[in-house]
Amino acid sequence: MVRIVLLDSKKLFRVSLKSLIGSFAECKVELDISSLKEVPKDYCIKKIHLVIVDPASIKTGGFQKAQAYFKYSRFIVLTDSIEREQVIRYMQLGISGFFSKDDCPSQLEKAIQDISNNYDFEEVRLGSVIRESLISDVRRLDRKKVTFTDREIQVLKLVCLEKTNAEISDTLGLSVRTIESHRRRMIEKTDCRSIIGVILNAIELKCVNLNATNNQRHQAS
Repeated sequence: MVRIVLLDSKKLFRVSLKSLIGSFAECKVELDISSLKEVPKDYCIKKIHLVIVDPASIKTGGFQKAQAYFKYSRFIVLTDSIEREQVIRYMQLGISGFFSKDDCPSQLEKAIQDISNNYDFEEVRLGSVIRESLISDVRRLDRKKVTFTDREIQVLKLVCLEKTNAEISDTLGLSVRTIESHRRRMIEKTDCRSIIGVILNAIELKCVNLNATNNQRHQAS
């Protein structure tokens, strides 16, 4: 069971989203709140797996306060607009997903289900437009220079195609545990907080060609 907190200032939106998530298998919205002040006293935050939040709906600095408060949880940002500056900022904060409120509900369900199946859904779902924007900005980011193995690059390219650990495992003929180990080692060697940080590092080092990845996506569709 994935236990979820919804954090948004708009009550009607929270009620609607809670109803939608309630239709997903093995999901439960434990709290729907407009601020951290509404969390019951002595509430066991360790049981929360995921926090879904619109940072624009809470006070300045509220997002990072929420991260610090729900320190055992993963975060998905759900917002009205996706701008590259926002994407980069929240990547750096180590979020688990970045979605537009215009996205298809099935995409949000997939992210939550990945978590329920113990997959590392750390990658932000980057559309082709966002990818192109990030390529132009990535060199401004201070990235640690590292060397990736051929196998790590294979894994990164499949992550860029939004493949889960299980799907990458099937593609490469390796166990899910081995894929998880590759991801963990890449995160550690780059000093990043998530696999997306690793991808940005790889782009800068020209280890991953996102244009080629986009072509692969079109061929697969």
